[in-house]
Amino acid sequence: MSLRLWLIRHAQSTWNAVGRMQGWADPPLSEWGQQQAAWVAAKLAAEPLQALYASPQVRALETAQAIGAAVGLAPLLDARLKEVDMGQAEGCTWDELLARWPHLNAVIERGDFFVPHVPEAEALPAFTARVGAAFAEIEAAHTEGDVAVVAH
Repeated sequence: MSLRLWLIRHAQSTWNAVGRMQGWADPPLSEWGQQQAAWVAAKLAAEPLQALYASPQVRALETAQAIGAAVGLAPLLDARLKEVDMGQAEGCTWDELLARWPHLNAVIERGDFFVPHVPEAEALPAFTARVGAAFAEIEAAHTEGDVAVVAH
């Protein structure tokens, strides 16, 4: 037997619902997001999960708590699973983002990750290093079985 990771994106937040960039901002789940969390929890209820990890951000935590209630596990919070810090882009819509930083049009057209091109945003190497370290630790702690991770 080997480790099987269930990677679950948080359900819809109130900012997802209105098209706002979230990053480290902490909006809760929308009503629809609460329904989505309940749906995924019901789907995972029959799975033999051995552990449940989550980002501590409210949208991921609320999703993980719904899953945890269905499978009998308390979410293990790991701040390294937080979303990328979007710096000054947090709270912006796409239109606001592109109006404030028009150079991002070219970045996005190239297919590049736009976040590091925004003031005060987290650098991609830092983001991948922290998330990678979290997953390496999860993998080391659970060499086999089913483990769920709720993040971004």
